[in-house]
This record gives sequence, C-alpha cells and structure tokens, in this order.
Amino acid sequence: MPINRTAMIDYMDARIAKTDDPKHLGLLKMLRAHMMGEVNEDVDALLATISPVRQQYRSWGSPEDMQPASREAIRAFYLERQALGQLYFQFDIEW
Repeated sequence: MPINRTAMIDYMDARIAKTDDPKHLGLLKMLRAHMMGEVNEDVDALLATISPVRQQYRSWGSPEDMQPASREAIRAFYLERQALGQLYFQFDIEW
C-alpha cells in the first residue's frame, strides 16, 4: 500500500476551514506548519514550530534519550530522524 504523506495535512486543511475560533485557528495552523516540515523533511521548518518558552519534545512512553529538552537537542533529534528516514510516514487523524 502506498504511503500518503500529506494525509495529515489534507485533514488539517479541512479542519482549519471549519474553525472560527482565532486561538484554535492559530494552533491548528502551527500544527499544520509542523506537519509540512515533516513532509518536506525540513528541520528548520520543524524548529520554527517549537515554543521559545518550552523547548521540549515529548513522546509519551519513550525513553528519556528520545525526549530532547533544548533547541539544540531537538535539532539533533530531528536531524537523526531525517538521516534514518524516519520523517517518511503517513499519519492518519480521526476527529
């Protein structure tokens, strides 16, 4: 079965089109930008979506070394994911 890397973005676009609340819209657009960074394997675009206040990557249930807690560590984490081909995936969303 072929992978549809933009399935999550297509879903997010539909969700954004139905959202009126300015706060929710801003959050959804930021999530979409993050997803685009993943699809394009653009680490700088991914980092642009990381909060300047709380720079921590969380993956619940993952070991501590899979949860970087600084901008530099997050960059290294995504560069490693990129090198391993782990930014090539399909993420399905149901709401």
